[in-house]
Amino acid sequence: MRRLKPILAALMSLLLIISAFPAFTGQAKAAAEGSGAADIPSGKVMIKNKWKSNYLYEASDGTVRYGMTNPADESAQWVVATDRGQSLIKNVKTGHYITVAKTTQRYQALTTNETADSNAEKWIIDKSNRAGYMVVRSATVSEGNLVIHEEDQMGFAEASSDINITFESPQWAFIAVEGTPIRIESYMHPGSVIYEEDGLVKHGVRPADDLMSHWYIESSDGDQITIRNRATGHLIAQNETTWAGIFAIDEDPAQPGLSRWKQENAVNQPGYVVFENAGLPGNWMNPQFPDDNNVRSNDWAGGPDGVNALWRVVPASDLPSVRIAAYTDAMVPTDFLYEDGGEVRYGAIDSASSSDPRYLWIVEDYDLSKRIRNAASNRYLNIDGNQLSTGEASVTNANYEWSFTPSDSYDDYNTIRNVGRPELYISTGSGGSMTVTADADGLGSQWELVDPALVLDGSDQYIRIQNVWQPFYIYENADGTIKYGNLRTDDQRDQWLVVKHDGRKLLKNRETGHYMNIADMPDGHIQATPLSDLSNVDETYIWSGKNIGGGTYLLSNVTDKVPGEPFTKFISIQNLSKYAEYSVINPNWGSPQWKFLPVGRSTINCIASEFRELRANICRMCGRRIR
Repeated sequence: MRRLKPILAALMSLLLIISAFPAFTGQAKAAAEGSGAADIPSGKVMIKNKWKSNYLYEASDGTVRYGMTNPADESAQWVVATDRGQSLIKNVKTGHYITVAKTTQRYQALTTNETADSNAEKWIIDKSNRAGYMVVRSATVSEGNLVIHEEDQMGFAEASSDINITFESPQWAFIAVEGTPIRIESYMHPGSVIYEEDGLVKHGVRPADDLMSHWYIESSDGDQITIRNRATGHLIAQNETTWAGIFAIDEDPAQPGLSRWKQENAVNQPGYVVFENAGLPGNWMNPQFPDDNNVRSNDWAGGPDGVNALWRVVPASDLPSVRIAAYTDAMVPTDFLYEDGGEVRYGAIDSASSSDPRYLWIVEDYDLSKRIRNAASNRYLNIDGNQLSTGEASVTNANYEWSFTPSDSYDDYNTIRNVGRPELYISTGSGGSMTVTADADGLGSQWELVDPALVLDGSDQYIRIQNVWQPFYIYENADGTIKYGNLRTDDQRDQWLVVKHDGRKLLKNRETGHYMNIADMPDGHIQATPLSDLSNVDETYIWSGKNIGGGTYLLSNVTDKVPGEPFTKFISIQNLSKYAEYSVINPNWGSPQWKFLPVGRSTINCIASEFRELRANICRMCGRRIR
């Protein structure tokens, strides 16, 4: 690691020199006609942000917001029409146009207008310094950089001229809407889906937003179909060696039948289908072979009257799935929301159901609230009478819409309030049942959104705490004070265990077993000292960690909590004093923001991460005030 420091220092100097020059041709003087408009797909598109990977959509109040929307939601679909280098951006659902007319300064919401009669509705779309992404400038300042962005994370899109256009927040990809992508789930292996890997078709558990597991089923000759991968465009093709795995490749013009399939309903399992190859009839796609995860197509598994060749076609999602966990004082969640035949319940996940999609939910941004969709059934949570239920989403019934409010008393937990009946909250019932309640403060109304990859076996999961602004890690120094520095390879002083305590957190050092605290603050420094009785912990040892998204946290001591008010003091490295600081600071700055990184990441990955962070921060230093 010591050898890397001179290298990183040299790279830093080089990047500082490079960043003084324009990042790409045309930044010095913006053109009156966009360089990127010709590359935008015709027809419907979704507009995806580079920084946060979310999408622009129009809300019912006419504001242009960003969020994780369902690809089928037309409020998140747009049509771009370009004339003489200037573009109109029209919403598919409303027919309204994005306008800058009512956005006169930063921190104001971008809005839409029913007509496009002025330059305020016209935009100049330029290629950015990142392939595939565009910068969208207002034509009202044709040679300026009044650009659409989401830099301040206000919940809505902004437009201002004080954003460095080499940043990711003002960069957008225009993605064609190609119909409805699907996933193909196995009956034989619940939770397992078909995906492409290295030109082969595999089956296994994949994240909901994994594009390699997304497919388009498209009509071909007569009753035949093709199955095209969303990420690569490859077609699923029969292997003429039927004992071997099938392919994901371009169609062979000499043998087009190998890439064509017949889809037929299963005889004994409603909702399931089989895929028989058209070029080699009598061969059905199946995951039967026990020793690998290749998908084959042969006559071993039987056809529509069997069980091993059965598949279910379900809509795909660009959104990651989560588990919704009930409140617990245990170190990891123990009980999770799930759907069983339309009934909503909660309970533990055992090893046999660890990949069960009934326990997975997709939280979609919709209008000014959210909708919650079950990954297995694709039905949405709603209130039916006084019961929690699922059903097909309604565009007019607000009982399908929910509002998440972070708890003021319990880290990582939210209350989930119904929009149609705002007096009611999702709550646990008796015997694993679910209900709704007016008690927002009860423990039964507290819910945590959990990454499905979270280890649930109760084993200690150590993390490193890395600063967002500078790529340094918090560690306990030999004198017990809390400092920050590079990745440590000689000891484990930069590794921490997050211990749940009465809804908050204790931070335990792996090397020493000491707990971070502000009990004495020697010379004004945070320290780590022993705790002998975890049943009687002084508040100065207890921390609140607020997740602000993307695994990024703000850390505050509970002694500074004022009920009903947000924290104002945070751990930071604002003054670069080599010691972690605890003081009042703007939580939107990078210096009080921290990433919780699992220790399982390799040293090489961490070093690579440090370099990426270093480069990103140098670029930001050249474009904005250092924080």
